[in-house]
Amino acid sequence: MTTGGILWFPDLSAPDPYGLLPMAMAGLLCYTWIPKTAAGRAAMFNLSNKESSSLETSGWRWRLRRSAFVASLLLPMAAMNLPSGMFVYWVSSATFGHINAALVERYMPLDKHQAPAQQKEVPPKV
Repeated sequence: MTTGGILWFPDLSAPDPYGLLPMAMAGLLCYTWIPKTAAGRAAMFNLSNKESSSLETSGWRWRLRRSAFVASLLLPMAAMNLPSGMFVYWVSSATFGHINAALVERYMPLDKHQAPAQQKEVPPKV
């Protein structure tokens, strides 16, 4: 571990001297939490001007998601003194996970499903 580093971090058992690996991890975590649709991003960051939108813009769901987004920025920075090897593992694992998800989404997309038809209520026979 002490001789396995590359580029700017020669020692994997020592913290990253420039803090680039924790910043990369923070960026990947933020990318994970940002919604992929424009409507989702507008709802998460309160960018929508409409009083009512197709997505619920208030409530615990979006507050929790915003909190996780802020935590994804702060936690890697709070862990800057961890060994570089941990960040190399986390960054490479997250990167390959995102690449895998993008490839699966592109080459094996889910079928667009429609909401099931609502059944008409039949009045009871008298």
